[in-house]
Amino acid sequence: MPSFVPPTPDQVDEVVARLASPQLARYFFSKLENPLWIRALHDRGVFGDPPEVQETHAGTISFPQWPQSQYLARMASVAADDVVEILAAIQTDNPSVNADILDAARAVPLKDQKKPLTKCVCAAIDRSKYWIHTTDAVELAILLARSGERGAGLDLAERLFARALREAHSPHKGYCTVDELAPLVPVFAEMLPSVLLPKLCEWLMAAIESHRNFSAATGMDYSYIWRPAIEDHEDNNDADAASATITLVRQGFEAAIAGGTTTLESALELLAARPHSAFRRLGIHLISAFGDRMPSLVSQALLSERCFDDFEAKHEYAVLLRRRFSCLTEDQKQQWLARVDAGPDMEGYTEAMRTNSGREPTDADRQARVDWWRFERLYLVRECLEGQRRDFCERMLAERGDPEIADVPPTWGHASPFSATELDSMSFEEVFNTASNWRPSESQRRRGVTMEGLASAFEGFVDRHTVDCANSARLLKGRPPVLVRRFLHAIGQGVRDGKDIDVDAAIELCSWVVEQPLQVNAPDSNQFEGLVESHWRWARLEVVQLLEYLCGSQRGVAGAEALKHKRSAIWTMIEQLCAEPTEASIVHDASTEDPRRTDYLFLGINSPRGRAVNAALEYARWIARSLVQVTDGVEHLPGGFDTMPEVRSLLESQIQKGKRGREVMSVLGAKLGLVHWIDPGWFTSKAPDIFRLESIGVGGSDCDGWAAWNAFLVWGRPSALLFQALRSQYACAVEQTAKVEPPPGDSRERPCARLAEHLMLLYGWGHIDLSDPASPLHRLMRNGPPSLREHALAFAGRGLQGETDVPPAVIDRLVALWEFCWKHRTLERDQGQSWSAAFGPWFSSRRFAADWSMATLRDVVALSPAVNDASDVVKELASRVASEPGATIEVLCKMVRAETRSWQLHRWASSMEMIIRSAVQAGGGAREAAVLLVDHLARRGYQRFVSLLQ
Repeated sequence: MPSFVPPTPDQVDEVVARLASPQLARYFFSKLENPLWIRALHDRGVFGDPPEVQETHAGTISFPQWPQSQYLARMASVAADDVVEILAAIQTDNPSVNADILDAARAVPLKDQKKPLTKCVCAAIDRSKYWIHTTDAVELAILLARSGERGAGLDLAERLFARALREAHSPHKGYCTVDELAPLVPVFAEMLPSVLLPKLCEWLMAAIESHRNFSAATGMDYSYIWRPAIEDHEDNNDADAASATITLVRQGFEAAIAGGTTTLESALELLAARPHSAFRRLGIHLISAFGDRMPSLVSQALLSERCFDDFEAKHEYAVLLRRRFSCLTEDQKQQWLARVDAGPDMEGYTEAMRTNSGREPTDADRQARVDWWRFERLYLVRECLEGQRRDFCERMLAERGDPEIADVPPTWGHASPFSATELDSMSFEEVFNTASNWRPSESQRRRGVTMEGLASAFEGFVDRHTVDCANSARLLKGRPPVLVRRFLHAIGQGVRDGKDIDVDAAIELCSWVVEQPLQVNAPDSNQFEGLVESHWRWARLEVVQLLEYLCGSQRGVAGAEALKHKRSAIWTMIEQLCAEPTEASIVHDASTEDPRRTDYLFLGINSPRGRAVNAALEYARWIARSLVQVTDGVEHLPGGFDTMPEVRSLLESQIQKGKRGREVMSVLGAKLGLVHWIDPGWFTSKAPDIFRLESIGVGGSDCDGWAAWNAFLVWGRPSALLFQALRSQYACAVEQTAKVEPPPGDSRERPCARLAEHLMLLYGWGHIDLSDPASPLHRLMRNGPPSLREHALAFAGRGLQGETDVPPAVIDRLVALWEFCWKHRTLERDQGQSWSAAFGPWFSSRRFAADWSMATLRDVVALSPAVNDASDVVKELASRVASEPGATIEVLCKMVRAETRSWQLHRWASSMEMIIRSAVQAGGGAREAAVLLVDHLARRGYQRFVSLLQ
């Protein structure tokens, strides 16, 4: 590469020293285009420690970019050997780094260099918690196949499928789906059919046998339910992983047969070797699609006794019959027609009639069953019928209409009898009348055409014509609850999205709904379909949601001023809805819960009354916003609840003993900040009634105050004013929290952790005096569970990271806090519960004086070497080793000896290399410590550091 100049050792030393700054690292690698730097930087360990996914205490995640991998990806086309060697050794969950590895793999010239990177990508697919690069990986697999590396490409495809199937059955869905693999199929079907087709069958077997409907006892896959049509069809459940796999298998076999890389007969043999009905259905589909190539397979399938009566393959057989009946010889046609004339097997019919209708079947019943069975089949070949058969088919058609059987696939879920186009061609009143009066026929019910399906289509119609439909809301009075519910949902979404809606008619409809008795009076409201609601409960929940949207987001609502005149009507509904049942609509056993560590808002938002109280608070926000005044830059509401006495009266009634409950109190607690802002005086006077934290009982009915308190902690924001009003509650909560150990992991058990976070923020802002023994923070740090103290301190340290302007007073307060905790430390390390591990993020934040932070870290690791955020701590140690080699190598030695996880040491490798090299160069005690550390690492299998001693 004559145009590139290799770097000198001095240049490399200068660059490596400056790479400790993230800003300089980003700038340097974004500008670097010289591939001759790769080896020099690699030898200095620059490419050995990619950033990991960052997960915060609040549950958010970020994928930090790594300038080093971006540079390597750019260099892959000109320095393939070096890039492959480096990237193939990297193991990370960070999607940003994995994206760079994929870019490099696609850029490496075609030789043998792709294999190591492909293995690296496969390992990332298997291992990574966050895999979001399926499309890019598919492109790489196709590139490999077309470049001659077909085995590597197919291996990559198989890893992707396994990942997609695993994520499909995970409660936390990821980003890798089966349908994203579709581009792979035609490529491999052309190039590697003998391997691809069996592999596709294996994939489908795995997808079927992991499907929730698969019966291991009977072997039935029930694919005719979750995949009603083998071909693409709007009724297929495309989000289902097994259904999407059927699409891949079908496309693969079709491409191989159409391209001549396999024969229809070979394909059928491959499918027939699998036991499940999905494979049998795929075979019939292929015969239907390619039967003109082998007519004998068509006749064999159509005349097969098994196919003739196979209810699981009913659709595929019907399609084959319609498409290929003309391929039969005349004798074969007559053979098939004679089979139809013979009628169905009536064995068991009598018993079925007794079971289903409670009576004996008549001769007319039996004849009707035979006639319908024959008609379903003859209808499919009606163009070929003559004589009596033709007359019979025409008579049945005139009497019963189209049979609507298997040539139209049964519907997944609920289907509408009217398409969107048909509904859009009607007037609003016609749509309302049609939807209200329609009832499904027997054949429509068998196909899944239901009232619920029509209601869904009706909602879509309202959503497409929201502004015009809103004016016609009065037409919904007297209609079935399911239609009213769907209508109100669509109108609510329109209000939320800011559409210019005249809501007067909708408010009138809401008032009518609230006035209805809970149960529907119509005697036949539920006879025709069991899934259509026969009550107004769900419609009332949509009323609540619409009222929340009206109060909380008036932007775009036509005549916002006019809406103020609806204040009385809106409040009347809210007040009536606040008399709804308190119990949540979800099943929850609270008998074993400790209310001091449980957030009950998940019950509140699923409670009819809880939702109504939430709407009342949004109403209060709306009124307050229209009356707010600003004094010295601070918003306040003169008069407080005097401007809305109806809200005050309702809240006071809801917090009374006998009417309050966990559901309502949790909703109130989540919005205490709003209540305090509206009327601080009322809030302060009622706080003891709201909380009542002295009442404690596991699973008891007297713990409603804890429901309000914990919802405030989890969903509210601390402030100086709230702290002054709730000082006694904070103190009581700390006392009670000292008696419970908050378990990790469960989001509903976060109140204890949030209490610690509130106190840390209030202390950092200067609102808590740590020296006061009665202060809640003082008591928490003296008496709280070690895990909670650790969480509080780690929260403070992590909060400093990324901040560019932290006031010196905050740093001073935190230093005082740590020294207070250290002064009052106990021998918790003997119990394996040292809170001092929380100093890790403090040290790596770089916000404290270097001498103080290093001295403190040395004390901490002497007490507990396993510190939090250890990778960041080691990286920060590496940046300080030049000035403090002895202290740095001392801390690192303790951390390494305490770390038992080998993968963690791999993450530290590049930073450790820098520290050991500098300690060796420093000589003296630092060098001796480095030698001992290298010996320890070598005994554990890490030989790469031995060369640093030479």
